[in-house]
Amino acid sequence: MSDLNQDDIRIRVQRVRRVTGSSQYRVAKKAGMGRTRLSLFENGPIDLRPEELEALQRALRDTVGRRISEFELLSEDLAASATATA
Repeated sequence: MSDLNQDDIRIRVQRVRRVTGSSQYRVAKKAGMGRTRLSLFENGPIDLRPEELEALQRALRDTVGRRISEFELLSEDLAASATATA
């Protein structure tokens, strides 16, 4: 996230949250900040400090990683089911 400005990061944070189905509360909690602070950041009135951006990055990375694992398991289950019925 370091090469991006805070406006670009705001957009990406919202996009990742929405794609993963994660609430502001859940992501903020993982990042160690309040939901209101994350909301204010996403909506532009405030910028986050570097350490908050790093915590947010870790929280989103964890969230995305968990979703990928869920999709991989689902894919394996579907493949096994298709093989069993073939």
